[in-house]
Amino acid sequence: MELVTRRLILRPFDSVIINAAKSRNTSLLGYKSSSVWPEDDLFEVISYFENLVNENGVDGFNSWLILEGNEIIGSAGFTSKPDNNGSIEIGFSILPIKRKMGYCNEAITMLIEWAFLQIQVNKIIAHCEISNVASKAILQKKGFSQTDISEDLISWERIKL
Repeated sequence: MELVTRRLILRPFDSVIINAAKSRNTSLLGYKSSSVWPEDDLFEVISYFENLVNENGVDGFNSWLILEGNEIIGSAGFTSKPDNNGSIEIGFSILPIKRKMGYCNEAITMLIEWAFLQIQVNKIIAHCEISNVASKAILQKKGFSQTDISEDLISWERIKL
């Protein structure tokens, strides 16, 4: 399974990608990276995604590797299968050296399209820090609406049409 855009290939995490992420060794995948991958935020939760793969296999409701050619430029994806209401949570991160080039927009567009093609998905939610201007802009551009603001986080949702 993979998603392809004009410039990108998105591959769902599997055990090989998880093991490479756990050791921070992109050469295990045959890919290069212009900076450390995974970034610290993903590295801290890689065992969570490993458990998803172990429990559910490679079903797409997990994190996805974002590639430009044979270079890892980030990751994005979902934190679990849809809940009983058909809601899933999306998250995304592009390596700093690859930001502000439209890659996140391109990858998120494909993941949203893929998710809404899944019959069990009715809503996608997201959270970002109030100070994260880039993430707020992407979510607004992708049609998400703010649902809540706390001290440091904004919650968002996009309903399936």
